Amino acid sequence: MLVNPVSGSGRALRAQPIVEGYLRKQGFPADFCVTTSAEDMRQRAAAAAPDGYRCVAALGGDGAFHYVLTGAFGTGVVMACLPAGSGNDIAMGLGIPLDPVAAAHLLVHGAPRAVDILRACFPGNQVRVFIGAGGIGLDAEANQLATGKFRRMPGLLKYVTAALVALTTSQPLHVTAEIDGAPFQRPLLLAAVANSPTYGAGFKIAPSVRMDDGWMDLTFVEDLPWTRVF
Repeated sequence: MLVNPVSGSGRALRAQPIVEGYLRKQGFPADFCVTTSAEDMRQRAAAAAPDGYRCVAALGGDGAFHYVLTGAFGTGVVMACLPAGSGNDIAMGLGIPLDPVAAAHLLVHGAPRAVDILRACFPGNQVRVFIGAGGIGLDAEANQLATGKFRRMPGLLKYVTAALVALTTSQPLHVTAEIDGAPFQRPLLLAAVANSPTYGAGFKIAPSVRMDDGWMDLTFVEDLPWTRVF
């Protein structure tokens, strides 16, 4: 179990002894490790299979699970998410209880399921995988602020504040894409690729998304006045 000590302003760290005690009572063997950075979490997740572990879990938020995914993807281990962050959109999309102990109960008594993974290619032949939702434009700028200067604000308020602040400097994107063989070109406020129905602590970017249907959903938002964005 990889613990992100800063997830949820320390919520994951506070939840660790409770989750650890529950798993011990269930007779479920688990080693806990408090990670020191995102890269440390990624490396430890990558080493789980070679070290003989069958499952690697993140006790933290969406960011923590993202680094577990990027490290362990393709190694054959089962990955698990015990939500204790400020957003927890991946857990919500997967139907995982938002209480860490209830999620631990599901880990012990539930069964693994296959879900879709998205692969993104960037300049310089960089390839990244992710499981939730992400985008370019206003939402990406807002996420930077939400995980930076506004990181101590609670959940949804943090992301709404960040989006409104980002809106003061954000410029429309000129997006060119090919979707199901058809060209698309238009100025947009944001373009999001979603494999989970929500991001930004519950913002419903693609409400009808299912994370195991073999499809990804695109949401394009044209330039809007700030009142409509709010």
